Amino acid sequence: MPRDAVLFDLGYSIRLEKMQASFLGRVDRASNFLQMMLGAAVIASAWPIPTGIAVSALAAFSFVYQPGAKATEARAQKQRYEKLLAKESELSDQQLKLAFGDIQATDSYVMGALVNPAFVAECVRLGRPTDHKLTKYESIIAFIAGDLVSA
Repeated sequence: MPRDAVLFDLGYSIRLEKMQASFLGRVDRASNFLQMMLGAAVIASAWPIPTGIAVSALAAFSFVYQPGAKATEARAQKQRYEKLLAKESELSDQQLKLAFGDIQATDSYVMGALVNPAFVAECVRLGRPTDHKLTKYESIIAFIAGDLVSA
């Protein structure tokens, strides 16, 4: 793989992990906020059972999926990629490929809806043309992740 392709993949990986961390962090904060609001609403509500079910569902989601922890993992992975990018000029092509592969081995599980937006955003950042068109769903997820690109 040519150095240019490795550098593109490195930038793409940074953007993808950043979007994942932002998205999951926002989901975690929204879930926690809704739990607090609905928890208070249970007391004042004429509908305590549906409100209680909603609180329980949000708590179960947060406990099982752990978006906050996964956001932290994605942020740490992004930082590993950024450190490699910062010293890429000091590395040979082979060293860069090996270091990139080592970091890639510990990638976090990323939502599929972020793959195309991250690719398009990296193409835009580098001024490369792209024929990828984002679906409405991908655009919404990218917006929540804080990196909506127009493509």
